[in-house]
Amino acid sequence: AAARFARGGIPAERLRVRPPLLDDPAGSADLPPATDARRGALFVGRLSQEKGVATLLAAWQGMDCRLDIVGDGPLLDSLRCQAPANVHFHGRLSAASVAQAMAKAALLVVPSLCYENFPLVVVEAMARGLPVLASSGGAAADMLGPDGAFAQPGDAADWRRQAARLLGDAAALHRLSLHGRNEYERRYAPDRVMAMALSLYRDVRETGGDDPGGGR
Repeated sequence: AAARFARGGIPAERLRVRPPLLDDPAGSADLPPATDARRGALFVGRLSQEKGVATLLAAWQGMDCRLDIVGDGPLLDSLRCQAPANVHFHGRLSAASVAQAMAKAALLVVPSLCYENFPLVVVEAMARGLPVLASSGGAAADMLGPDGAFAQPGDAADWRRQAARLLGDAAALHRLSLHGRNEYERRYAPDRVMAMALSLYRDVRETGGDDPGGGR
């Protein structure tokens, strides 16, 4: 969104992106392992067209691993009709139940067709050491960084390739787990976000909110 605003004419130096403040679920030493104990893929989100769940269902045709889908929305019934036998729908769950599902899954899949803004499920997975496979482009790509794992939005064949590759490679999953947790600690941990917020307030207080161009 910040990049779009800058291209629209707002001075880039006057734009700051501050993530929301989310509690750290555990110290990295307490996180469940990214391999062995975890199985299958997990989707958490609204079941609507822009979330790209239909792409996942097409990708999971012929896959030999499980996909769990958590969430509700206008496409629930039609998606259930399209789903192969290895896809399981759980509806809307509590935050505690979602955390349990994340602890059991080997991979979070985020196949959004839209850019998103700041998908909370991605940073929640990063905090828990859960590897993420996301659509390329948009906010998730910025959150995960260049060392993240991505597939082309809307391309079921690419999603099948990338998901199968990762789910069959314990070492790759472990690397993604460590990378996600490290990025969370570096950019999204509560102390980092709070320091960023205080810095913004300090800058506004010191400048009085004045625009160098004469406005406010």
